[in-house]
Amino acid sequence: MKQILTFFLLFLLAFNSLGQSRIIGIKAGISKNNIRMNYLNPNNSFNKGIDYKTKSLDGFVFGLSYDYIKLNKFTYGAELLFERKGFSEEIIFTDVNGTSYLTKDIKYKYDFISLPIKIGYISTKKLFVVANIGFIPAIFSKCQTVFPLIKMQNSEPVYVGDTTFNNNSVVSTFDIAAMAELGGGYKLTEKISINALYRYQHSFSSFYRGSYFLDPGNYFSGVVSFGLKYRLKGK
Repeated sequence: MKQILTFFLLFLLAFNSLGQSRIIGIKAGISKNNIRMNYLNPNNSFNKGIDYKTKSLDGFVFGLSYDYIKLNKFTYGAELLFERKGFSEEIIFTDVNGTSYLTKDIKYKYDFISLPIKIGYISTKKLFVVANIGFIPAIFSKCQTVFPLIKMQNSEPVYVGDTTFNNNSVVSTFDIAAMAELGGGYKLTEKISINALYRYQHSFSSFYRGSYFLDPGNYFSGVVSFGLKYRLKGK
């Protein structure tokens, strides 16, 4: 966390002395997250030969942004964000004879503090277009596993709720991803604007640091965000 904050502050100081437009902002959004994984470890007798199928998990993102605009069209930016990633997997409850009677999802929720660094283009019109590419280093914060609880009532299995437990030790503490972003916005005044962006990001680093998986997999996400920005300096 300290490293992320330090890097963000250094980025602000580096561009603060330059003479063109500087813009600060806040943003928030929703995300659809999953992991990309080929298979489980065949050396593990529990999962040998079983394909690992995951489902997407809804997440969210919010935080601060800073942009430096050069020549009124080229942008260099950084964000300090709290992000929830993760995935889910389907679990089928069966009786002693192997007959399935209930299907529920286990949810794996991973929280990160991230620092997207990006370069891009912004048009100069009142209704403007934004396009960015970049990379996203992130520090792992917390892992929560949400597991469904089943109880027998009148000889019938009944879903009664969820239990949540932390499992931080198995998740990689650092993640880095590539990103591409496209969107647009509207200038409410000379200094204030709003925007909407879609970002796709895909991690290079493995999400899992145990020996259970042969292919630990990578996060990937689609993020829709909305922001409010204020121009500190420049036109």
